[in-house]
Amino acid sequence: ADERGVVRSANPEAERIFGYAEAEVRDSDVSLLIPDAASGEHGGDVGGYLASLAGTADRTPREMSGRRRDGSGFPLELNVREMSTAGRTAYVASIQ
Repeated sequence: ADERGVVRSANPEAERIFGYAEAEVRDSDVSLLIPDAASGEHGGDVGGYLASLAGTADRTPREMSGRRRDGSGFPLELNVREMSTAGRTAYVASIQ
């Protein structure tokens, strides 16, 4: 995801877990897949939420809910890492 929380790519395992093809989620807000990312302390600022998770020193995965293409929810653990390329910030999410 980019600094605004917009999905830029998804791997085949993410496609299997969420039920979307990468092309369907690319350029969508992360909250399409992880509704919890748009709620809570950041008031809908998904990029700010991802930054706060990436900035956590202990890198402890956060328990939250995912949402599949069919609308069904499921529990997941989310770990977010920040990276910079070409002067831009991006976030890589690992989901279990």
